[in-house]
Amino acid sequence: MQLNPASLARTRCFLHAVCLVLLNALRIQGAGPPANDQCAAAELIPANGPFPYLTSSTDMRQATTNGDPVLPANCAIGASHSIWYTFTPSTSALYTFSTGFDTGTTAMDPILAVYTSAGGCGGPFVNFACNDDAGGPDNRAGITTNFNAGTTYYIVVWVSVGEDFTDPNRIVALQLLVTRPEIPVNDSCAGAERISPSGPFPYSTAVTDTMRAATGSQVRPSASVRPVRCSMASSTTMAPATMGDGRWRVSGVSGVRRWLTAILRRPS
Repeated sequence: MQLNPASLARTRCFLHAVCLVLLNALRIQGAGPPANDQCAAAELIPANGPFPYLTSSTDMRQATTNGDPVLPANCAIGASHSIWYTFTPSTSALYTFSTGFDTGTTAMDPILAVYTSAGGCGGPFVNFACNDDAGGPDNRAGITTNFNAGTTYYIVVWVSVGEDFTDPNRIVALQLLVTRPEIPVNDSCAGAERISPSGPFPYSTAVTDTMRAATGSQVRPSASVRPVRCSMASSTTMAPATMGDGRWRVSGVSGVRRWLTAILRRPS
């Protein structure tokens, strides 16, 4: 039987609609749990970075909690959809693990925990550190602590039970940023970053990680902060005490998490 043009058009529309529904369902369901859904397939964070180091970005919609260790009750209550990482640093140092806005994380309230285990993935797992809300919008999680060289650490990141998985157009992603904070080059006056007197202005200084910046200085800030130093040779003679009120001034200091940069302007 030969279909007339109207019937063919209706059939094509019907098949097209069915295909769209199936494709959308596949996109929502995904291909199954992420590769690092369980400890045995945990994503490896390289021992030597290089740092800062970003892990892969993982869609959490099909992640499970199979084989997860116990989440400390004093850290968070109500976690679901987890992924695993392992990290065996080659250097004993201070490291930061973050799901902040400098990552591809879109989950609203992730939970981050670090464990050790004498029996590998077989456990028992001993909690080493845990964080639910490190501050800022969306309650991102972050941990900064000392890690020992040669020790294998198991990092588990959960999505909060309050996460909305019903929106088919939203990817609930998790990504870790791992950094090893260093003492800033301009931590003291001797290493002050030089700001050119000729600009061009506005002029932005280098972005500096202030996690390990010292507070010992002959210059005393008005609050407990970790200062970094910048120097500037002006063509106009000016006493240091007038810096900020005279011809030159710092018009903005921005700090996101622990990164610091200053913007200087010269009034016309």
